[in-house]
Amino acid sequence: MYQQYRPMTGTPIEELDTPCLILDMDALDHNMDVMAGYYAGRESKLRPHSKNHKTPALAHRQIRRGGTVGGVCSAKVSEAEVMVHGGIPSVFITSEVVAPLKIDRLCSLASQAEMLVACDDADNARNLSQSAVAGSVNLGVVIELETGLRRCGVQDIAQGLALAQTIQSLPGLTFRGIMSHQVIPALPEREDRVTEGYRMIQNVIDLKDAIVDAGIPVEIVSTGETWSYDVAGEIPGVTE
Repeated sequence: MYQQYRPMTGTPIEELDTPCLILDMDALDHNMDVMAGYYAGRESKLRPHSKNHKTPALAHRQIRRGGTVGGVCSAKVSEAEVMVHGGIPSVFITSEVVAPLKIDRLCSLASQAEMLVACDDADNARNLSQSAVAGSVNLGVVIELETGLRRCGVQDIAQGLALAQTIQSLPGLTFRGIMSHQVIPALPEREDRVTEGYRMIQNVIDLKDAIVDAGIPVEIVSTGETWSYDVAGEIPGVTE
């Protein structure tokens, strides 16, 4: 019979079963305090990503620190399920969800918490809509713009605007905004972080402006990552 593994406090590292999350709590709290302090007085707020720790207790700890939107990011549906079942009220899946079974699982979560999901394709949006309608739920959809990572995302403003118009027309979906993710190799200096951050995130702001000019409200502009946490937060128009 399965029993939950709970090692005793003070168990030597070499005796711990794997996988096992090991934290330096002083470093953890310091990092959380830095982020909370930076975003405390800003219009832009932090939506911390849970893909590394995958632990609702830590997600709650981040949210309680302040300076956040009151929710987290997850990379995939299974991670989002852990967060929602752990009591996190808002989860943004920052990867496209395309498999039919996973879309249905996503919609099941939408009956328990606020669910947002990335999208870069009209057919995917239609599939999300079909499942949301069948489950009598509403999904928040955020368009991903490709800004250098070369994985997913619409490629330009025209494609992004057309997708926003499609999403807005579909039942069971609410168009919430746009997102992007960037990365700079190694450990860039502050000057490089600022220069690259502004350069790439400007593309996101340009897409936001085009969608707004077309008469579609854009509530969320979600962008940046660890190296640009203190860059994205300074850029007008970025919300998280």
